[in-house]
Amino acid sequence: MAEDDPFEAAAHCPNCRAEYRAGFETCADCGSALVRGPAPPEEEPGHPDAWQEATARAWAPARGASEEHPEPVELCRLPFDQAHMLAGRLRQEGFEVDVTDSVYPGGGYLVNDPEVGWSHIWVHRARLEEARRIAKSVLAGDEAI
Repeated sequence: MAEDDPFEAAAHCPNCRAEYRAGFETCADCGSALVRGPAPPEEEPGHPDAWQEATARAWAPARGASEEHPEPVELCRLPFDQAHMLAGRLRQEGFEVDVTDSVYPGGGYLVNDPEVGWSHIWVHRARLEEARRIAKSVLAGDEAI
C-alpha cells in the first residue's frame, strides 16, 4: 500500500467489506471496528455442476434410496377395485402409496391378456413388511376395506 496514493484503502470493514482511507477507525455503515489494509478479494462461489447433481439424484435408487427419495417397491397386484380400496386403507395408516393400473393406451382392455385389469400397488421399501401385514389382514377378510 503506497502512502501517497489517496485512493488506496487503508482499512476495511470485516462485516460489510466497505473500504476506508486513512483516518477512519469504525465502519460508517455497521459500526464495526475496521481492519487494516484493503478488503480481501471475494471468493467466487463454486457453481455445482447441475448435470452431475441431476444424474446423482436419478441414479440414487440404484445405489440405495435416500430418506429424501425412498425407493418404491411393488407390494402386490390386485383387481382394480380391490387395489384402490387397499391403497386407501394403507393411506389411512400413513403410507405413501402409488397405484398403477394396467390398461392399454386409450383405456381399452383385452379380455385374454392376464396383465390387463390388474393394478399394481407400490409402497416405500422401508415400510414393505408393515404394508404386507396390513394387506394380508385386509385380503384375508380380517378387517373390512
